[in-house]
Amino acid sequence: MSIVIKDKLYSVLAVVSIIAIVAGIAWLIMEQDISESTNEENRLFPDMVSGYEYGKYEKFNSPASENGLGDTKIYIYGECTEIVSRQGSVACFVENGDEEWLVSLWNVDMVGEKDFSFLVHKEIYIFGMYTGYSNVVQKPAIQYDTILCEGETYSFDALINEASKNSTQVLVKPTTEPIKTVEDKENFNEETVISQLEVTPYQYTSSIKTPWVFLTVKNNTKFNLDITIDLKTYDSDGNIIGAKSYSQEAFENNTETIFSFMLDEEPSSIEYEISAKEEDWYECVVANLVYESTSAKNKEIISVTNNGDDAAEFVECTVLFFNGEKVVGFDTRYFSDDDYELKPGKTITEELTSYKAYDSYKIYFTGHR
Repeated sequence: MSIVIKDKLYSVLAVVSIIAIVAGIAWLIMEQDISESTNEENRLFPDMVSGYEYGKYEKFNSPASENGLGDTKIYIYGECTEIVSRQGSVACFVENGDEEWLVSLWNVDMVGEKDFSFLVHKEIYIFGMYTGYSNVVQKPAIQYDTILCEGETYSFDALINEASKNSTQVLVKPTTEPIKTVEDKENFNEETVISQLEVTPYQYTSSIKTPWVFLTVKNNTKFNLDITIDLKTYDSDGNIIGAKSYSQEAFENNTETIFSFMLDEEPSSIEYEISAKEEDWYECVVANLVYESTSAKNKEIISVTNNGDDAAEFVECTVLFFNGEKVVGFDTRYFSDDDYELKPGKTITEELTSYKAYDSYKIYFTGHR
């Protein structure tokens, strides 16, 4: 009987040993697969995977104010299904199964009209920053740093260069815009509107010798505007030394805004051209913003409150600091929460600093919804 028991025990031990060996081999194979997969990923993206976490959809599919993940560097993978544009801001949708992301590409006003359709229906990797949740399209949103498509790596400049090869038009998904009556269209005259804008230029050179030109614009018209300013700068001999363009949407009537141009060389003279159209996409919010400013050492402490009924998005405040009539400094801050909003009834306080003594200041706001 003891021999039988011993034989059975040996049989059991043999089976357990075989199972352990098989499990060990399976684990080694799986570990090797994982290692190869990781090595392959690192081989394809050696400078990018480090510092970027994989964007798990369930983790990021909510407002940044709820998940606390705003500005997290992530990467995602999927098919670019379409290119969309709203008021010059170009984006694409990236789909992976039931998961769909909104990826912000850039602003057409800054790069001109390009054709990004070469990305459509391609499998792409997006490396960028999670910016929150778009309530407009109900999807998590990313501002890209780098796009990988069919073995090519596209930074901003490379992406724009590739888009420039295709055509001068952006292929976009049609959007539904408010229908205007003939009377409305006839009432808006660009030349008349521009003549009613009040523009004041300022020049400033920072402590590190960076030259700036500021154009403050007062909207004395009855229209809310989307305007673009093309600036040219010249040296003392009349040679052109710079050309910049800047656009501002949701420029509310009876408000004032500021256009800031950072230059490479200090100009002796400037000239600018303004184009304007009636705002037909964004809603204006600046008239709903109220602020209080308290002077402290080398700074203004500014509290901004949204007195409107809806959230104001991307509220930005710029302060010009003056000593007499001369600009001696400037600062700019966003007044927004993790969703890039200033919600109704809420107040946000920030410090805006001047590194030189000043005796007065002017404040300008932008934003929309």
